[in-house]
Amino acid sequence: MAVHIHSDDLFSQKFYWINKLSGELPETNLMLDYIRPLFSSHQSKSLRFDLSNDLSQQIINIANNSYFSIYLIIVSALNILLQRYTRNNDVIVGIPVYDQIGINSVNSKVIALRNQVKPGISFKDLLLEVKEATIAAYTHQNYDFDELIKILEIPISPSRCPIFDIVILLENIHSKNNLEQLKNDITIAFLVDGESISINIEYKENLFKHENIKLMSRCYTNILDNIIKDCNIKISDLLLLQKNEENQLLKDFNNNTQKYPVNQTINQLFEKQVSQTPNNIAVIHQETKLTYRELNQKANQLARLLRKLGVAKREFVGIFKDRDINFLIAILAIYKAGGAYVPIDSTYPPNRIQYMLSNSEVRFLLTDYPLLNNLSGLVGDCSQLSSIICLDNVTTKNM
Repeated sequence: MAVHIHSDDLFSQKFYWINKLSGELPETNLMLDYIRPLFSSHQSKSLRFDLSNDLSQQIINIANNSYFSIYLIIVSALNILLQRYTRNNDVIVGIPVYDQIGINSVNSKVIALRNQVKPGISFKDLLLEVKEATIAAYTHQNYDFDELIKILEIPISPSRCPIFDIVILLENIHSKNNLEQLKNDITIAFLVDGESISINIEYKENLFKHENIKLMSRCYTNILDNIIKDCNIKISDLLLLQKNEENQLLKDFNNNTQKYPVNQTINQLFEKQVSQTPNNIAVIHQETKLTYRELNQKANQLARLLRKLGVAKREFVGIFKDRDINFLIAILAIYKAGGAYVPIDSTYPPNRIQYMLSNSEVRFLLTDYPLLNNLSGLVGDCSQLSSIICLDNVTTKNM
C-alpha cells in the first residue's frame, strides 16, 4: 500500500542524493569486450558457482548469521574488486531497495551506493564506511530517481543504466523481480542456503566474454577469501589472483606471440586489404553493408574534406557520436588526413564531455546532426573549436 511521504522528508532525501551524486559520476564497470550497441539488449548469460564450504561458513559466522552483515561484506569486497579493475577509488554500484513507499519507477527500485575505496586503509575500516553509506542510502531510498536524473541532468542512453552498470544483491533480503527492466550490464546475486553461499553472475553477452566473467569471479572469490582470513589487511595488500593463477595467466594464457607488420601504418595495411578484396564486405551495421572499396572511397572523401578545412599532421580530431559505420569512416579518414582521433562518448556526463573538448584542444569535431543539441551548451568555452562536421550529412554526399 502506498504511503504519502512528508514534504520535509522528501526535501531531506532530495538534498541527500543531490549532494551524493552531483558532479562527474565514476564509470564503474569491467572493461567491455565488445562495442556497446545503440540500444540495450535483453540477451544475457549467467555464470553460477558456489563458494567453498569453508569460505561460506566463515562469512556466515563472521556476520553472526545476519543477512544484512553478509550483504555488507560482499558489497565491500565488490568495491575493492571494482577499484582494482577501474583504478579509480570512486566506486558506484546499484543496490536494490527494501519496500518502496509510493514510488514505482524502474530506476527507483535500485538505488546508487557510492563509496571511496582508499587503498591505504584496512578492510575493516572500509567495511565500516560501506555500512554507514549503505544505511544512509536505504534511509533515503524513497526519492524518485527519475526526477533526480532530470535535476542533475544525467545523460540518458537507450543502451545503459544512467548512474551505475553493476548491481549486487542478496536474494535472502532483496527481490530480483525489481531488476527485470533495468538496463544494467552485470547483476551479481548471492544466495545463502543453510551453511552454503552460491553466486549467480548475470551479464550481457553482447558486451562481455564468458572467460572474462569467469576471471572476474575468481578474483572476487580470492578477495573474499583474503578478507575473511584477515579483516585488518590493507586494501593495497589484497591479491586478486593466487600465485598459480597468476603464473597461468601470464605464461600459459599469454603465450600468443604474433609477428605484425610494425613498419607499415594502418592506412597502408587497409589500402593493401582494399586492393586484395575490394568487393568483400568490410563492415556491417544493422541493415547497412559496405565493401572494402566503398569504405575506402567514403574515407577518402572525408579525408579530403578534413585536409581542405586545415587538419594538420598529428592533429587531434574529435569524434562525438554513437558507434556505427560512420564512426569507422571517421577514424579511417582522420588517419588518412594525417591526424589522430579523440573518441568522446555521447553518453558521458556534460561536464566530462566539455572537459575532453577543451583539454584535447580539438579544432574539428565530427558528430551527427541529432547530437547537435547535446553540444549546444558545451562548446561555448571551447574557443579553439572551429568546425563541427555532421557525418550523417557529409557521408551521404559526394564531395
